[in-house]
Amino acid sequence: VEGLKPSYVTLVDTYGNDLSQVIHKDPLLGMRSDQMKIQRQYEIELRTRLDKMLSEVLGPGNSIVDVSVAMDFTQSSTTERTYGPAEPLVRSEESEESAGGTVDTIQTESSATRTTSNYEINEKITNSVEEFGDIERITVSVMINGRYDEDGQYEHRSTQELQDIEESVRKAVGIVDNRDQVSVVPFQFDISVLDLEKERLDAQKRDEYIRKGLQWLLMAVAGIAFIFVLRSVFHSLDLLLPKPKPKPAIDIEAEAIEEEISAEAQRRGQMLDQVSRFTKEKPANVASLLNTWLIEEKE
Repeated sequence: VEGLKPSYVTLVDTYGNDLSQVIHKDPLLGMRSDQMKIQRQYEIELRTRLDKMLSEVLGPGNSIVDVSVAMDFTQSSTTERTYGPAEPLVRSEESEESAGGTVDTIQTESSATRTTSNYEINEKITNSVEEFGDIERITVSVMINGRYDEDGQYEHRSTQELQDIEESVRKAVGIVDNRDQVSVVPFQFDISVLDLEKERLDAQKRDEYIRKGLQWLLMAVAGIAFIFVLRSVFHSLDLLLPKPKPKPAIDIEAEAIEEEISAEAQRRGQMLDQVSRFTKEKPANVASLLNTWLIEEKE
């Protein structure tokens, strides 16, 4: 639309979010936000480094670290002009002589000389730009938990140990004495919350073990019950099915093979054949039998 100012236009996405603020926002605000991100990221990096170092030395949960960094994001440039050397060099020189006289009782003559010298002057121009994001100050605060003896009594850490910890923190961060500040203070941490959390996790693990144990126990009971049901089914079928008729005599080779087969295997095979034949011939009787077994199992 001709003549329409961008500030009067509002853009939204499919979720109703206003995108105009991103387009029309002050660039200085975005720059400040980026500067804060840089400063915050540097603080996190230093704190993570100290946390890792102190946790490995004192043990997890025995130290609390806080780091604050002040940075100067002012960017300035300086131009410096220097001239030299101290003794200027003569590049060229011109001399001019003039003659003159005066009339008096005695006639005299006089002359004057004027000299013009051109000097060689060396000029040096230096442009310097100060570093962007210069560190103005680093402040580190460290709280150290004491130790507990065999009886559970709290003991403060020694002064020498605290001094060693402070010196290690200074070297790890790169502290400048006349600019930065480090504070290492002993404290007795409240570990009651940690104990409660540990008890809660232990109880949760115990409940999980019990639940899994009950699942395996139920599966075992169900498997045993299924085996008993199968035995009852085979026993009932064995009573209901007619006895197998004796087979006709076979040749010597077949008899030798049958001798190798166990009597139990032969009986199982004959029973399966009879069950299959009985099911095909009298399906109603089989259905009635299964229904009776199910009722007995429920009772």
